[in-house]
Amino acid sequence: SDVQFWVYTRSFGHVWDWMLDNGAEWSSGWVELPDNFSLYFSVDKYNVDRLKTLGLANNDNGKWQYAFCADTFDEAALLAESIGQNPMLKCPEQTGRYDLVEWSKTTVTERGKRVGRGACASCRWCVDGRGNVQFAVHPEPYKADIG
Repeated sequence: SDVQFWVYTRSFGHVWDWMLDNGAEWSSGWVELPDNFSLYFSVDKYNVDRLKTLGLANNDNGKWQYAFCADTFDEAALLAESIGQNPMLKCPEQTGRYDLVEWSKTTVTERGKRVGRGACASCRWCVDGRGNVQFAVHPEPYKADIG
């Protein structure tokens, strides 16, 4: 219970089958997940219809979140809105708020390599299942990279 797990999946059918195998009914909903587990359905224009068909586009129960993936953040937001969801956070690593890996200048391994902390460990939005997130294949340029 002292370890937090999070999963992104495009395998909506496998999740639905698992729910059915563990007591969920098609009409009544969801099987409880452990408190230390966050589930994200990775949604894009190629699989959004499958999400709808399985009845997983509605998150009224708050048991899962969505990772909306598109070419741009604007397209990811439109995808979220197409299933009635709030797009919420743009991935902070993609917007330049966090480095992919943050290096410590003082902590090194036995071989002299610096120890890094990844953006996900620093942000924790998805790790803790705080809400929907947007990813863009072609994010807008960082403000620091402009002019």
